[in-house]
Amino acid sequence: MIGKIVRAVLGGLFLAGFVHIVAVLAIPVLAERDAVARVAAALAVDEDGAPAPGDGFRAIPADGSVLPDLDPAFVHVVCPFTAADGTVDVAGAMPDTIWSLAVVARGAGIVAAYEHTAAVDGRIEVLVGSPEAVETIRLARAAGGTDTANYAAVDTDRGFVLLRAFADADHPPEALRAALTAVSCRPLDE
Repeated sequence: MIGKIVRAVLGGLFLAGFVHIVAVLAIPVLAERDAVARVAAALAVDEDGAPAPGDGFRAIPADGSVLPDLDPAFVHVVCPFTAADGTVDVAGAMPDTIWSLAVVARGAGIVAAYEHTAAVDGRIEVLVGSPEAVETIRLARAAGGTDTANYAAVDTDRGFVLLRAFADADHPPEALRAALTAVSCRPLDE
C-alpha cells in the first residue's frame, strides 16, 4: 500500500517537473507574441517596433486580430514607440465622447491610463519617456508656470499608446477614427 503511494507521489513530482521545464523553455517563444509585438506586426513597422516618422496613430480593428478583448463599440487607434524615439508627445483635441488612453510597455503591461476627464479644454497631452527624461521635463515645465500635461514613465525599450473612443449615433465610427488619428504621437521637440 505504501509502495503504491510512494510511486504515485514520485510520478506526480516527475510530471510536475516536466511541465515546469516545458513552460520555462516556452517563455522566449511566447514572449515574442506579446501585445507590443502584435501591434508592431499589424502596423508593419520595423523589427524594433518603430513607426516611420510622422506615422502617428493608426486604426486597428476590434475583432481581436491585433489585440484581444477590444470592445467593438469603441474605435481603437495605436501608436507604437521605442526608446530610440526619446520622449514621445501625444497631444491633440479629443472628441466629445467617452474615451480612454493607455500607455502599454513591453514586459510591464499598462503603465499609465487616462480617460475623458483628463482632458483640459477638450485637449489631452501625455508625455511618454524614460523616468529620468519625464521627470526632467515635468520639473522644467512646472517651474515655467502652468503645466497641463500628463506624464507616463516607461522603463522599457518598446511599447505603444492605445487610444479608444466610444462610437454612437452622435459620434459615428468614421468621424471618431478621423479625430483620433489626428491626435499627434511624435518624438518631443526638446
